[in-house]
Amino acid sequence: MKTPPTTHRLAVPLASLGLLGLLRHAEAGTVVDFGTITSINGPAGLDLTGEIVYAVNFSQNDPDLVVEGVTFTPDTTPPEGAFFVTPNNVAPWQIKPEFGDSESENNLEEIYQDIRWANAGTGQQLEAHLAVTPGETYKIQLLICENLQNYRHWDIEVEGALSVDEFTSLGRTGWTFKRNVGIVFQQQITATDDTLDIIMGN
Repeated sequence: MKTPPTTHRLAVPLASLGLLGLLRHAEAGTVVDFGTITSINGPAGLDLTGEIVYAVNFSQNDPDLVVEGVTFTPDTTPPEGAFFVTPNNVAPWQIKPEFGDSESENNLEEIYQDIRWANAGTGQQLEAHLAVTPGETYKIQLLICENLQNYRHWDIEVEGALSVDEFTSLGRTGWTFKRNVGIVFQQQITATDDTLDIIMGN
């Protein structure tokens, strides 16, 4: 009798990383090698199913915020197993998206409003290092916010591989700013070791 293949749980680490605070001219358009970039108009655009391993609001002054039953904790008290490099912050990030009037919509607006950022000109980058179980499958969701028609460009690296080249704070090259839109990068990956490494920088 054959042994059925192991089915690994789908866990969803969520990180409201805001945007990387660097501004440079793109030499080429956005290239996505792994994952997807989407725009959302509220909590329904996020995947909040399955076991949520990490739900982190990258803010220095927000309380715990609940979105569709998932509690986002501020990165000032990182969850066990998580280590972040977030050299700078803006709280609040001028304006915030407008998704609606429900508690979940209002809380997601707050999560998008504060940001952590890095100065690429001085070699800074944003990093998230998350304890995971080798062989398990995880879904990463990074929430990005821009408050004007700016194209701040950077790259996203997951587990040492370039996932997105020339990601922009508006999602992709050519996308435009809209007040009721947030940006989400998503990637599903199977852990090969006990730490999932996500880096945003040049």
